[in-house]
Amino acid sequence: MKTAYLTFVTTLLLAFTANANPRVYLPPVTLADSAKGIETDGLNLEMAAAVGATSGMDVLTEKDIQTLLSVAAGQEMLGCDSIKCQTDTAKLLEVDFVLRFEVAMVENKPLLVGVLMSPSEGRVIRREMVRLPQDVAAARGVPILATQVFTAGGGSSVATAGLNTGEAPDGEAVTLEENKDPLVTGSILVMLSREETSLLDEAGYGAVERMAAEALGDLANITVISSQEARDLVIQEANATNMGQESSGVLAKVGAALKADYVVGLTIGDLGGAAAVTGSLVHAESAEVITRGSITMMDTTNLGPAAQVVALQLLGIEKELPPSPAEANRFDVKMKKLAEQVAKTWADGKPSALSRLAVMPFEDVAAEAKVNGIGKEASEFVKRELAGTLEKQLVSAKKHEELFSMKTKPIGEWAEADFKESARFLGASHILTGEVKKLGNDFLLRAYIYDDMTGEKKGAGHVFFPMGDPSKLITKAFVVRTKEEAIFRSLVPGFGQFYNGPKHRVKGFAVLGGTLLGLAGAGYAGYTGFEVAQETRIYDATWERNGAFSQDVVDSIANEYNNSTASTDEEFAALDKEIGDKYGLPFLSLGCGGADTDANQPCKDRIDEINAEAGQWYMIAAVSGGVAAAFYVWGIVDAYIYGEDYSSIMEE
Repeated sequence: MKTAYLTFVTTLLLAFTANANPRVYLPPVTLADSAKGIETDGLNLEMAAAVGATSGMDVLTEKDIQTLLSVAAGQEMLGCDSIKCQTDTAKLLEVDFVLRFEVAMVENKPLLVGVLMSPSEGRVIRREMVRLPQDVAAARGVPILATQVFTAGGGSSVATAGLNTGEAPDGEAVTLEENKDPLVTGSILVMLSREETSLLDEAGYGAVERMAAEALGDLANITVISSQEARDLVIQEANATNMGQESSGVLAKVGAALKADYVVGLTIGDLGGAAAVTGSLVHAESAEVITRGSITMMDTTNLGPAAQVVALQLLGIEKELPPSPAEANRFDVKMKKLAEQVAKTWADGKPSALSRLAVMPFEDVAAEAKVNGIGKEASEFVKRELAGTLEKQLVSAKKHEELFSMKTKPIGEWAEADFKESARFLGASHILTGEVKKLGNDFLLRAYIYDDMTGEKKGAGHVFFPMGDPSKLITKAFVVRTKEEAIFRSLVPGFGQFYNGPKHRVKGFAVLGGTLLGLAGAGYAGYTGFEVAQETRIYDATWERNGAFSQDVVDSIANEYNNSTASTDEEFAALDKEIGDKYGLPFLSLGCGGADTDANQPCKDRIDEINAEAGQWYMIAAVSGGVAAAFYVWGIVDAYIYGEDYSSIMEE
């Protein structure tokens, strides 16, 4: 068995190298003990994509090998998702290739995989994969993955609009790059399974099917066959009883009847709050699966675009998933784009090794921008982004603080002389500044680079940030904070620091911990001192009325004396000691109740000792209270000093 297995794998890999685009077998990812329990299928698929991208070779995983062995062994396949089932379908359809999609989750994030296989040669031709962030609506990226698998190359271009921002306006489709040659050519039938799901009605199924067909129809040398006649054939073939999930055999016969070269089978699954679009490409003539793949998305309203992504990736067109409109309009996304434009402008200027760039706060020209301090936040974000690539060429923040402590004129009113003066003070050859204006319902953030040597001020990039609903757009990037609110919150120890942002959280915990520990120490020491001081009552002559004993005990002691037969001083002294020992009353035990002053001295000495010990505890309580007060006052003062007029959730 082992020899047969190795022979099969060797033959398979040799078959890969015979192709112009060779494949490589990738064993399963090995998991360390600390990583046990992670879904290895997803990791294997992710590694397969990485190897394929870096080596130029297509990757075959252990899962594919096992499936092919099962087919070779002639085992019965379960359902229409198996290789054998889709191979049989391809034979019935008389097509050349089969396309199969897969989806996996890695670190709770969906992984989208497409596998292109040659049924005639019994090997995988191409495999493609895209990893999707959980919070990105994958539906907008539907044209990406399917296209990757069917083209020898990759890449994409995005339609541009307005001021050359490089951004596609909302609602405009992302266009495919021209001169893309699909890995396979011919006629393709696109079929969407009518699987039971609450995500689509019959009209919705037709719309999704149409969109997937349109995406493939834009590719060169591809002819898409209408699915209407195919739908009638499917109903006829299944006798209208198997319309939940069409079998590969049914699709194969439909493809063959329509003389299609390939069949793209798509299925939409409801994952409860998410959706999975899976697909497979089958070559009819050789009845082999070319590739397969799937995509998981959180936005279940854009299933049509999702079907396009899956279908196009099967054809090998590589494209990055664009963010959803909400994601694209996030402030941090916009600022990253602006930083990229600034970095490109800086690089295009061919700065020398001695060139230095100082980033100034952007001017808030629009009143709405001033309310949220967008200009300052934008410049700070751009500076953080640039630090990754221009760290050695950026002027330190300390220098900026020194400059603005001296400059009183708003940066929007700076003349060339102000820029020159600032550049020389900072030791910078260039200054990056900008402005935030209102343009319709958008903020326009425009950056400029001032060259101190030439006195030239040129544009360095710009982005539009929609004003929209402040609760959803502006406040998504900003959390408005004030010094007054910081002081108010600091009335609870440490909460003023927590309010001021993550940079101050350590101080917040210090204030909270110091105050609580001080109060706890003061409380414990004060209570202990009080308890110690109470002991003086049993050494005092006023023990009958100072609360040292209850009235019942006092009455019992009085009865002891009334019922005694003592008559001499010696007998009374013995009686005092007996009663004092019995009731825990040292005043009587030590004989402090006599008229002799010297006899009372032991009680007085003990009272002094107890008061001294209680005083020590009270001193500890006072010191602890002082520590708590110091931390508390520090928290209030610090909250005010470091309170900000705004802050960004991107620092959280």
